[in-house]
Amino acid sequence: MKHVRRLVVGDGLVEEIIAALSCLPELVVISRASTLRYRGGVQDPQRVRRELRVRYMLSGSVRRSGDRVRLSAELADCQSGATIWSARFAGHSADLFELQEELSARVVTTIAPQVQEAELRRVLRKRPESLDAYEYVLRGLDLQYRFDDDKFVEALPMFQRAMALDPSYATAHALAADWHSVRINQGLSPDAKADLQEAERLSKMALNLDRFDPLALSLCGHVRAFEFRDYDHAIELFDRALAASPSSAVAWLRSSATFSYIGESREARRRADIGLRLSPHDAHVFYSYSVTALAAYAAGDYADAALWARKSATLNPRFAANLRFLAASLAASGQLDEARQAGRDLLRVNPTFSALKFAEGHAFKDPAKRRLFGEHLVLAGLPK
Repeated sequence: MKHVRRLVVGDGLVEEIIAALSCLPELVVISRASTLRYRGGVQDPQRVRRELRVRYMLSGSVRRSGDRVRLSAELADCQSGATIWSARFAGHSADLFELQEELSARVVTTIAPQVQEAELRRVLRKRPESLDAYEYVLRGLDLQYRFDDDKFVEALPMFQRAMALDPSYATAHALAADWHSVRINQGLSPDAKADLQEAERLSKMALNLDRFDPLALSLCGHVRAFEFRDYDHAIELFDRALAASPSSAVAWLRSSATFSYIGESREARRRADIGLRLSPHDAHVFYSYSVTALAAYAAGDYADAALWARKSATLNPRFAANLRFLAASLAASGQLDEARQAGRDLLRVNPTFSALKFAEGHAFKDPAKRRLFGEHLVLAGLPK
Protein backbone atom coordinates (compact mmCIF):
# COMPACT_ATOMS: atom_id res chain seq x y z
CA MET A 1 0.00 0.00 0.00
CA LYS A 2 2.83 2.40 0.79
CA HIS A 3 4.25 1.88 -2.68
CA VAL A 4 0.88 2.53 -4.31
CA ARG A 5 0.36 5.64 -2.15
CA ARG A 6 3.73 7.02 -3.22
CA LEU A 7 2.84 6.58 -6.88
CA VAL A 8 -0.48 8.34 -6.36
CA VAL A 9 1.25 11.28 -4.68
CA GLY A 10 3.89 11.41 -7.41
CA ASP A 11 1.32 11.26 -10.23
CA GLY A 12 -0.75 13.97 -8.58
CA LEU A 13 2.25 16.24 -8.27
CA VAL A 14 3.25 15.68 -11.88
CA GLU A 15 -0.26 16.58 -13.04
CA GLU A 16 -0.34 19.71 -10.86
CA ILE A 17 3.11 20.91 -11.97
CA ILE A 18 2.48 20.33 -15.68
CA ALA A 19 -0.91 22.05 -15.48
CA ALA A 20 0.56 25.05 -13.65
CA LEU A 21 3.59 25.35 -15.95
CA SER A 22 1.32 25.11 -19.00
CA CYS A 23 -0.49 28.27 -17.86
CA LEU A 24 2.72 30.28 -18.22
CA PRO A 25 2.81 31.75 -21.73
CA GLU A 26 6.60 31.96 -21.81
CA LEU A 27 6.96 28.16 -21.54
CA VAL A 28 6.08 25.37 -23.95
CA VAL A 29 5.50 22.28 -21.81
CA ILE A 30 5.46 18.69 -23.07
CA SER A 31 2.39 16.72 -21.99
CA ARG A 32 2.53 14.11 -19.24
CA ALA A 33 1.52 11.38 -21.70
CA SER A 34 4.68 12.06 -23.72
CA THR A 35 6.92 11.78 -20.67
CA LEU A 36 5.62 8.57 -19.06
CA ARG A 37 8.29 6.46 -20.75
CA TYR A 38 11.01 8.30 -18.78
CA ARG A 39 9.48 7.47 -15.42
CA GLY A 40 11.30 5.41 -12.82
CA GLY A 41 14.97 6.10 -13.42
CA VAL A 42 17.72 8.63 -14.01
CA GLN A 43 17.40 10.09 -17.51
CA ASP A 44 20.00 11.42 -19.89
CA PRO A 45 19.04 15.06 -20.68
CA GLN A 46 20.60 14.86 -24.14
CA ARG A 47 18.52 11.80 -25.00
CA VAL A 48 15.39 13.59 -23.79
CA ARG A 49 16.35 16.59 -25.93
CA ARG A 50 16.71 14.45 -29.04
CA GLU A 51 13.48 12.55 -28.53
CA LEU A 52 11.20 15.38 -27.32
CA ARG A 53 12.97 18.39 -28.91
CA VAL A 54 13.07 20.30 -25.64
CA ARG A 55 15.69 22.63 -24.20
CA TYR A 56 15.17 21.97 -20.48
CA MET A 57 14.21 18.93 -18.42
CA LEU A 58 12.54 19.08 -15.01
CA SER A 59 12.87 15.86 -13.03
CA GLY A 60 12.44 14.86 -9.42
CA SER A 61 11.33 12.34 -6.84
CA VAL A 62 8.76 12.07 -4.07
CA ARG A 63 9.45 10.36 -0.72
CA ARG A 64 7.20 9.89 2.27
CA SER A 65 8.30 9.52 5.89
CA GLY A 66 5.54 9.38 8.49
CA ASP A 67 3.26 12.36 7.88
CA ARG A 68 5.89 14.24 5.87
CA VAL A 69 6.31 14.19 2.11
CA ARG A 70 9.54 15.39 0.54
CA LEU A 71 9.92 16.47 -3.05
CA SER A 72 13.27 16.95 -4.75
CA ALA A 73 13.39 18.70 -8.11
CA GLU A 74 16.12 19.41 -10.61
CA LEU A 75 16.21 21.51 -13.78
CA ALA A 76 18.76 20.46 -16.39
CA ASP A 77 19.96 22.06 -19.61
CA CYS A 78 19.34 19.30 -22.16
CA GLN A 79 22.03 20.55 -24.53
CA SER A 80 24.92 20.68 -22.07
CA GLY A 81 23.55 18.18 -19.55
CA ALA A 82 24.36 20.64 -16.73
CA THR A 83 22.09 21.10 -13.74
CA ILE A 84 21.07 24.75 -13.57
CA TRP A 85 18.80 24.55 -10.52
CA SER A 86 17.87 22.06 -7.82
CA ALA A 87 15.83 22.28 -4.64
CA ARG A 88 14.00 20.27 -2.00
CA PHE A 89 10.49 20.96 -0.75
CA ALA A 90 8.56 19.37 2.11
CA GLY A 91 5.05 19.38 3.52
CA HIS A 92 2.59 17.44 5.66
CA SER A 93 0.63 14.65 3.99
CA ALA A 94 -2.58 15.04 6.01
CA ASP A 95 -4.39 16.47 3.00
CA LEU A 96 -2.88 15.15 -0.21
CA PHE A 97 -4.71 17.59 -2.48
CA GLU A 98 -3.58 20.63 -0.51
CA LEU A 99 -0.04 19.23 -0.37
CA GLN A 100 0.04 18.69 -4.14
CA GLU A 101 -1.13 22.26 -4.75
CA GLU A 102 1.36 23.69 -2.26
CA LEU A 103 4.40 21.82 -3.55
CA SER A 104 3.55 22.33 -7.21
CA ALA A 105 3.05 26.07 -6.62
CA ARG A 106 6.45 26.31 -4.94
CA VAL A 107 8.13 24.51 -7.84
CA VAL A 108 6.39 26.62 -10.50
CA THR A 109 7.08 30.00 -8.87
CA THR A 110 10.75 29.08 -8.80
CA ILE A 111 11.14 27.37 -12.14
CA ALA A 112 9.90 30.04 -14.58
CA PRO A 113 12.48 32.69 -13.53
CA GLN A 114 15.21 30.03 -13.63
CA VAL A 115 14.30 29.15 -17.23
CA GLN A 116 14.24 32.81 -18.25
CA GLU A 117 17.62 33.46 -16.64
CA ALA A 118 19.11 30.39 -18.33
CA GLU A 119 17.66 31.52 -21.66
CA LEU A 120 19.12 35.00 -21.23
CA ARG A 121 22.57 33.60 -20.41
CA ARG A 122 22.35 31.44 -23.53
CA VAL A 123 21.26 34.39 -25.69
CA LEU A 124 24.04 36.65 -24.39
CA ARG A 125 26.61 34.10 -25.60
CA LYS A 126 25.31 34.26 -29.17
CA ARG A 127 26.27 36.74 -31.87
CA PRO A 128 23.50 39.33 -32.42
CA GLU A 129 23.11 38.48 -36.11
CA SER A 130 22.28 34.87 -35.21
CA LEU A 131 19.38 35.67 -32.85
CA ASP A 132 15.74 34.83 -33.55
CA ALA A 133 12.76 37.04 -32.65
CA TYR A 134 12.27 35.58 -29.16
CA GLU A 135 15.96 35.96 -28.38
CA TYR A 136 15.93 39.61 -29.45
CA VAL A 137 13.01 40.16 -27.07
CA LEU A 138 14.94 38.58 -24.19
CA ARG A 139 17.96 40.75 -24.87
CA GLY A 140 15.78 43.85 -25.14
CA LEU A 141 14.11 43.08 -21.81
CA ASP A 142 17.48 42.74 -20.13
CA LEU A 143 18.64 46.09 -21.51
CA GLN A 144 15.41 47.96 -20.79
CA TYR A 145 14.98 47.09 -17.13
CA ARG A 146 18.51 47.96 -16.10
CA PHE A 147 17.42 51.62 -16.51
CA ASP A 148 20.98 52.51 -17.43
CA ASP A 149 20.59 55.36 -19.95
CA ASP A 150 22.95 53.95 -22.60
CA LYS A 151 21.69 50.36 -22.26
CA PHE A 152 18.07 51.53 -22.23
CA VAL A 153 18.49 53.18 -25.64
CA GLU A 154 19.79 49.88 -27.04
CA ALA A 155 16.64 48.01 -25.99
CA LEU A 156 14.28 49.46 -28.62
CA PRO A 157 16.33 48.25 -31.63
CA MET A 158 16.14 44.74 -30.13
CA PHE A 159 12.33 44.86 -30.08
CA GLN A 160 12.31 46.37 -33.58
CA ARG A 161 14.52 43.57 -34.86
CA ALA A 162 12.17 41.00 -33.30
CA MET A 163 9.22 42.67 -35.05
CA ALA A 164 11.09 42.64 -38.36
CA LEU A 165 11.88 38.94 -38.04
CA ASP A 166 8.33 38.09 -36.95
CA PRO A 167 5.80 40.82 -37.90
CA SER A 168 3.02 38.90 -36.11
CA TYR A 169 4.88 38.81 -32.76
CA ALA A 170 2.45 40.67 -30.45
CA THR A 171 4.75 40.59 -27.41
CA ALA A 172 7.54 42.40 -29.28
CA HIS A 173 5.12 45.17 -30.30
CA ALA A 174 3.78 45.47 -26.75
CA LEU A 175 7.27 45.68 -25.27
CA ALA A 176 8.20 48.37 -27.77
CA ALA A 177 5.07 50.31 -26.74
CA ASP A 178 6.07 49.91 -23.10
CA TRP A 179 9.59 51.12 -23.94
CA HIS A 180 8.21 54.45 -25.20
CA SER A 181 6.10 54.80 -22.05
CA VAL A 182 9.07 54.06 -19.82
CA ARG A 183 11.24 56.55 -21.72
CA ILE A 184 8.76 59.30 -20.91
CA ASN A 185 8.52 58.38 -17.25
CA GLN A 186 12.24 57.93 -16.69
CA GLY A 187 12.66 61.52 -17.91
CA LEU A 188 14.63 60.39 -20.98
CA SER A 189 12.24 61.43 -23.74
CA PRO A 190 13.30 64.30 -26.06
CA ASP A 191 9.72 64.45 -27.37
CA ALA A 192 7.09 63.07 -24.97
CA LYS A 193 4.24 63.67 -27.42
CA ALA A 194 5.95 61.61 -30.14
CA ASP A 195 6.72 58.82 -27.68
CA LEU A 196 3.11 58.82 -26.53
CA GLN A 197 1.85 58.51 -30.11
CA GLU A 198 4.25 55.65 -30.80
CA ALA A 199 3.22 53.86 -27.59
CA GLU A 200 -0.41 54.06 -28.68
CA ARG A 201 0.33 52.90 -32.24
CA LEU A 202 2.41 49.91 -31.13
CA SER A 203 0.00 48.85 -28.39
CA LYS A 204 -2.91 48.87 -30.86
CA MET A 205 -0.86 46.76 -33.27
CA ALA A 206 -0.03 44.28 -30.51
CA LEU A 207 -3.70 43.87 -29.61
CA ASN A 208 -4.68 43.43 -33.26
CA LEU A 209 -2.00 40.79 -33.78
CA ASP A 210 -2.96 38.55 -30.86
CA ARG A 211 -6.10 39.03 -28.76
CA PHE A 212 -5.04 36.30 -26.33
CA ASP A 213 -1.36 36.98 -25.56
CA PRO A 214 -1.36 37.65 -21.79
CA LEU A 215 1.91 39.58 -21.76
CA ALA A 216 0.83 41.83 -24.63
CA LEU A 217 -2.59 42.35 -23.03
CA SER A 218 -1.00 43.24 -19.69
CA LEU A 219 1.55 45.66 -21.07
CA CYS A 220 -1.01 47.34 -23.32
CA GLY A 221 -3.45 47.56 -20.41
CA HIS A 222 -0.82 49.37 -18.37
CA VAL A 223 -0.15 51.81 -21.21
CA ARG A 224 -3.90 52.50 -21.58
CA ALA A 225 -4.25 53.27 -17.87
CA PHE A 226 -1.00 55.08 -17.15
CA GLU A 227 -0.58 57.11 -20.30
CA PHE A 228 -4.16 57.62 -21.50
CA ARG A 229 -6.26 57.30 -18.28
CA ASP A 230 -8.43 54.78 -20.13
CA TYR A 231 -9.05 52.76 -16.97
CA ASP A 232 -12.09 50.77 -18.13
CA HIS A 233 -10.38 49.56 -21.29
CA ALA A 234 -7.25 48.74 -19.29
CA ILE A 235 -9.20 46.59 -16.82
CA GLU A 236 -10.90 44.81 -19.73
CA LEU A 237 -7.45 43.96 -21.14
CA PHE A 238 -6.23 42.73 -17.75
CA ASP A 239 -9.33 40.54 -17.40
CA ARG A 240 -8.60 38.99 -20.79
CA ALA A 241 -4.95 38.42 -19.82
CA LEU A 242 -5.93 36.64 -16.61
CA ALA A 243 -8.58 34.58 -18.39
CA ALA A 244 -5.87 33.42 -20.82
CA SER A 245 -3.25 32.86 -18.09
CA PRO A 246 -4.46 32.89 -14.47
CA SER A 247 -0.87 32.38 -13.27
CA SER A 248 0.54 35.40 -15.13
CA ALA A 249 2.39 37.42 -12.49
CA VAL A 250 2.76 40.26 -15.00
CA ALA A 251 -1.01 40.53 -15.43
CA TRP A 252 -1.64 40.59 -11.67
CA LEU A 253 1.07 43.19 -11.04
CA ARG A 254 0.30 45.52 -13.94
CA SER A 255 -3.39 45.45 -13.08
CA SER A 256 -2.56 46.23 -9.44
CA ALA A 257 -1.14 49.59 -10.50
CA THR A 258 -4.33 50.47 -12.37
CA PHE A 259 -6.49 49.69 -9.32
CA SER A 260 -4.22 51.99 -7.29
CA TYR A 261 -4.80 54.76 -9.83
CA ILE A 262 -8.59 54.50 -9.59
CA GLY A 263 -8.62 54.44 -5.79
CA GLU A 264 -9.41 50.76 -5.20
CA SER A 265 -6.39 50.28 -2.98
CA ARG A 266 -7.54 47.07 -1.29
CA GLU A 267 -7.93 45.33 -4.64
CA ALA A 268 -4.63 46.85 -5.77
CA ARG A 269 -2.83 45.32 -2.78
CA ARG A 270 -4.52 41.94 -3.26
CA ARG A 271 -3.34 41.81 -6.86
CA ALA A 272 0.18 42.93 -5.95
CA ASP A 273 0.39 40.19 -3.30
CA ILE A 274 -0.77 37.54 -5.80
CA GLY A 275 1.73 38.72 -8.40
CA LEU A 276 4.58 38.68 -5.92
CA ARG A 277 3.59 35.23 -4.67
CA LEU A 278 3.49 33.91 -8.25
CA SER A 279 6.96 35.23 -9.09
CA PRO A 280 9.01 35.84 -5.93
CA HIS A 281 12.34 35.08 -7.64
CA ASP A 282 11.82 37.11 -10.81
CA ALA A 283 14.88 38.93 -12.14
CA HIS A 284 12.73 42.09 -12.15
CA VAL A 285 11.24 41.60 -8.68
CA PHE A 286 12.14 45.22 -7.93
CA TYR A 287 9.14 46.12 -10.11
CA SER A 288 6.88 43.89 -8.00
CA TYR A 289 8.08 45.63 -4.85
CA SER A 290 7.43 49.06 -6.38
CA VAL A 291 3.87 48.08 -7.36
CA THR A 292 3.29 46.95 -3.77
CA ALA A 293 4.67 50.30 -2.57
CA LEU A 294 2.27 52.11 -4.90
CA ALA A 295 -0.69 50.13 -3.53
CA ALA A 296 0.33 50.98 0.05
CA TYR A 297 0.83 54.66 -0.80
CA ALA A 298 -2.57 54.84 -2.51
CA ALA A 299 -4.13 53.35 0.64
CA GLY A 300 -2.44 55.98 2.83
CA ASP A 301 -0.21 53.42 4.55
CA TYR A 302 2.94 55.48 4.05
CA ALA A 303 5.23 53.55 6.39
CA ASP A 304 4.50 50.28 4.57
CA ALA A 305 4.88 52.03 1.21
CA ALA A 306 8.32 53.27 2.25
CA LEU A 307 9.31 49.76 3.33
CA TRP A 308 8.47 48.22 -0.06
CA ALA A 309 9.92 51.14 -2.00
CA ARG A 310 13.21 50.80 -0.07
CA LYS A 311 13.36 47.11 -1.05
CA SER A 312 12.82 48.04 -4.69
CA ALA A 313 15.45 50.79 -4.61
CA THR A 314 17.99 48.42 -3.08
CA LEU A 315 17.61 46.09 -6.08
CA ASN A 316 17.36 48.82 -8.73
CA PRO A 317 18.34 52.34 -7.61
CA ARG A 318 17.64 53.86 -11.05
CA PHE A 319 13.92 53.05 -11.33
CA ALA A 320 12.45 56.56 -11.29
CA ALA A 321 8.83 55.50 -10.73
CA ASN A 322 9.83 53.78 -7.51
CA LEU A 323 12.08 56.63 -6.35
CA ARG A 324 9.15 59.04 -6.65
CA PHE A 325 6.99 56.95 -4.32
CA LEU A 326 9.91 56.29 -2.00
CA ALA A 327 10.49 60.04 -1.59
CA ALA A 328 6.75 60.79 -1.22
CA SER A 329 6.12 57.95 1.26
CA LEU A 330 9.07 58.89 3.45
CA ALA A 331 8.01 62.53 3.45
CA ALA A 332 4.40 61.63 4.26
CA SER A 333 5.50 59.45 7.19
CA GLY A 334 7.72 62.22 8.63
CA GLN A 335 11.10 60.71 7.69
CA LEU A 336 12.28 63.92 6.07
CA ASP A 337 16.04 63.35 6.01
CA GLU A 338 15.66 60.03 4.21
CA ALA A 339 12.93 61.51 1.98
CA ARG A 340 15.29 64.27 0.83
CA GLN A 341 18.00 61.72 0.13
CA ALA A 342 15.52 59.78 -2.01
CA GLY A 343 14.67 63.06 -3.74
CA ARG A 344 18.34 63.65 -4.54
CA ASP A 345 18.60 60.10 -5.87
CA LEU A 346 15.62 60.78 -8.13
CA LEU A 347 17.16 64.00 -9.47
CA ARG A 348 20.33 62.12 -10.38
CA VAL A 349 18.20 59.84 -12.55
CA ASN A 350 15.86 62.59 -13.80
CA PRO A 351 17.51 66.01 -13.36
CA THR A 352 14.61 67.98 -14.92
CA PHE A 353 11.95 66.51 -12.63
CA SER A 354 9.23 68.95 -11.50
CA ALA A 355 7.15 67.72 -8.53
CA LEU A 356 3.91 69.62 -9.07
CA LYS A 357 3.93 69.29 -12.85
CA PHE A 358 4.51 65.55 -12.64
CA ALA A 359 1.92 64.99 -9.92
CA GLU A 360 -0.73 66.98 -11.79
CA GLY A 361 -0.26 64.74 -14.83
CA HIS A 362 -0.09 61.49 -12.87
CA ALA A 363 -2.49 58.60 -13.49
CA PHE A 364 -4.25 58.96 -10.13
CA LYS A 365 -7.90 59.46 -11.05
CA ASP A 366 -8.71 61.58 -7.97
CA PRO A 367 -7.46 65.20 -8.30
CA ALA A 368 -7.08 65.41 -4.50
CA LYS A 369 -4.76 62.38 -4.59
CA ARG A 370 -2.67 64.04 -7.30
CA ARG A 371 -2.40 67.26 -5.27
CA LEU A 372 -1.39 65.34 -2.14
CA PHE A 373 1.21 63.42 -4.12
CA GLY A 374 2.69 66.70 -5.33
CA GLU A 375 2.79 68.09 -1.78
CA HIS A 376 4.62 65.00 -0.54
CA LEU A 377 7.16 65.28 -3.36
CA VAL A 378 7.80 68.95 -2.57
CA LEU A 379 8.12 68.04 1.13
CA ALA A 380 10.86 65.61 0.05
CA GLY A 381 12.83 68.56 -1.28
CA LEU A 382 12.04 68.11 -4.96
CA PRO A 383 11.70 71.27 -7.08
CA LYS A 384 8.17 72.50 -7.69
